[in-house]
Amino acid sequence: MGKFSTYRYLELKDDTAAPHINVRSRALKPPRRLKKTFILLIVAALCVTYFMGLFAGQTQWFDGLAKSLGYESEYHHAVIIDAGSSGSRVLAYKFRVPFQRKLGYDTRAGVEIMDGADEGIFIWYTINLLHSLMGGETMAALDLGGGSTQITYQLAADDAHRLPAPDHHTVPTGATNITVYTHSYLNLGLLAARHGIFKMEAGNNVSREMTSVCVDPIVSGEKWTYGNVEYTISGKPWPKGSKKHEAFERCYLLVKKYITATLDWEPEEPPKGKVAAMSYFYDVAADAGLIANTACHSSNVEQPWACVDLTYVLALLHHAYKMSKETPISLFKKVNGHEVSWALGLAYTSVMNRIAETPK
Repeated sequence: MGKFSTYRYLELKDDTAAPHINVRSRALKPPRRLKKTFILLIVAALCVTYFMGLFAGQTQWFDGLAKSLGYESEYHHAVIIDAGSSGSRVLAYKFRVPFQRKLGYDTRAGVEIMDGADEGIFIWYTINLLHSLMGGETMAALDLGGGSTQITYQLAADDAHRLPAPDHHTVPTGATNITVYTHSYLNLGLLAARHGIFKMEAGNNVSREMTSVCVDPIVSGEKWTYGNVEYTISGKPWPKGSKKHEAFERCYLLVKKYITATLDWEPEEPPKGKVAAMSYFYDVAADAGLIANTACHSSNVEQPWACVDLTYVLALLHHAYKMSKETPISLFKKVNGHEVSWALGLAYTSVMNRIAETPK
């Protein structure tokens, strides 16, 4: 099977035990007249389709007939921007039939930027929908992107007074509504934090060549691009006589300083119940394992950012989300074969809102 081994539906099996047949001697030729008729029908269909589009909007009769087949005299354009906090994709489409006529959505609103709170709520929906927890005891969701990080969890009535009112959101969960807490921390995404940590250590100067205690000294002149700017990063030499475990401690103090300076809100307690972490939380753990102490004194040129990234994840969980080192956290990339992203949560809330708006 080779590279198609995972595509089992492409396998063609014949369970019959019929003897071998010489295909060449038994080949059947289709009647010549039937073949010509079939080709003429295809050509005729293509011509009719072309002329319906050509005459759309020219006369009332042709316009009505063309529109009934899905053509209009004007082209419609759609630009869909799939944007994260540290990167985006732009998709452009040109078509004749406006898709709001099919889906029921008004496309005249233009381009909208997803709010950080929405991103947190959508990923919370996704993880709890995939685990069939809606309507019961839900999981808290931690999402770590490139430019921002979000925390979202179901809010108990006795906890509401301890959290900012703007972070309270009422969301549908089927037959009932519940209140969730969600907060988005800008510039605390993994890539933004890595950049901010390096810049803070360099005194926030404009130099593109930086050294860091969070990078092993064996790393020299490593190229890294952030915000379309290429930087050259090298590891800072260890002080003479220093021990291995002190490499992690030096990095941790620097990372903690950056987090404390960047936080716009600091909760008093961690989320209650089970906690799920996605996106870069999973990627960092999968790439290097959640052992920052080891990563910071192990010479590994293949993973030059292992120390800074792992240390940052640990410090973020403890200082921003108030989670202890003993708190169990479930890391997810996929659940039952489904990618864990905010897209499923967005689809779910869109459908629920449409149902709520539909007159009964």
